[in-house]
Amino acid sequence: MPRQLRIDFPGAMHRRCWITNAPIYGLTPNAKEWKLMNLKSILGSICVIVITANQDLAQTNRPAQLTEWGMSVQGVQLSISITNSVIKPGEESCIETIITNSATNAIDLCMTGSDTDFDLFLTNGAGRGYNLTREFIAGSTLYYTIDKTNKFAETIPLAVGTNVEPGDYTLFAYRIFHSGDDTFRLESNPIKLHVK
Repeated sequence: MPRQLRIDFPGAMHRRCWITNAPIYGLTPNAKEWKLMNLKSILGSICVIVITANQDLAQTNRPAQLTEWGMSVQGVQLSISITNSVIKPGEESCIETIITNSATNAIDLCMTGSDTDFDLFLTNGAGRGYNLTREFIAGSTLYYTIDKTNKFAETIPLAVGTNVEPGDYTLFAYRIFHSGDDTFRLESNPIKLHVK
């Protein structure tokens, strides 16, 4: 049975979160996997997690621009943006994400790490698709609560593999959230990328 720790935070920023050390699917990482996870953690730290709650997004360091949103799911929406829409295979960039909760209830996000929290997919006009999602092997999990009418912003890494052919693509991000006992999947707005 995995250990679980509940942490209560005062104020509107955090209501509750749980940290667990449960391995995924019963896997216990070996020394090589721990080194890989540490490396991924360091690379994921390059893109800093930004947490905002009860703040006007104009107060953040984001460039002034109109925010486009994905479809609303139970009053929750996901927006993504990228500052550089041209990327070379093998390079990394960062995606700015915002989740807004307009629902009447708080929602919970499972936080495994900025590089594994989102599913990222590239598609082109010919129907060719690439899954850019990094695999979560094992590690700690944090549940973050977004209260009603609040927002959550996070910067996540985008890595385009060398197997991606040059051309014009559309990028979508997907994110799971929990409301009560139910689980839902958000889809972001599409953004255009050019792979050199």
